[in-house]
Amino acid sequence: MSSNKNENDNGTKQKNVNLGLQESMPESFKKSHELIFSRQRLTVHEQNVFNLMIAHMREEHWKGMSAPSYEFPAKTLADWFSIDSNHLSSTLKPVADRLASRTVGFTNTATNEWDYIPILARIKYKDAKLIITPNPELKEQYIDFSNKGFALINRKPLYRLKKSYSKRLYEILSRFKQEGYQRPLSIDELKGYFGLFDESGNLSKEN
Repeated sequence: MSSNKNENDNGTKQKNVNLGLQESMPESFKKSHELIFSRQRLTVHEQNVFNLMIAHMREEHWKGMSAPSYEFPAKTLADWFSIDSNHLSSTLKPVADRLASRTVGFTNTATNEWDYIPILARIKYKDAKLIITPNPELKEQYIDFSNKGFALINRKPLYRLKKSYSKRLYEILSRFKQEGYQRPLSIDELKGYFGLFDESGNLSKEN
């Protein structure tokens, strides 16, 4: 893994994190409590791409930057996702199109407050590389594990799951696999975590 600094389109300094051809996927990765227990509506492939970025994210990538940008070579992605490298761009394009418009929601049922924030700032395919830039507004949720804790997620079992709900449930269970979960989850909470609600709190027509 290597990195370099440049300026993005609006002149803000940005760090490019380049994942080389010999880069290996981490066996496990951290995801913050807030991201685990947020409202998301991602398909299986969208979750895989999103977690690809999360798995390689480090706190030092954000130092002095608005947000890092992660560059994955096509050959590496083809191996990780078992996709022919010649078809990688066309295969990932509809996934990236949807992921670019996805939000993550944080709700407070006690006060009826909620906040929906776009997950990514940008995602593109250029020069045989997939380039993903996280939304800097979610910096705290991406890298701050000291506030509410995190889940340590084993990558291989997660990626073997073929349903979006089972992936989300695996992440939730990973959050408390050491000490056990103390508070029961309501059906409405689970519906929110599984992406069954839209931003207005109604059952989504996408499901």
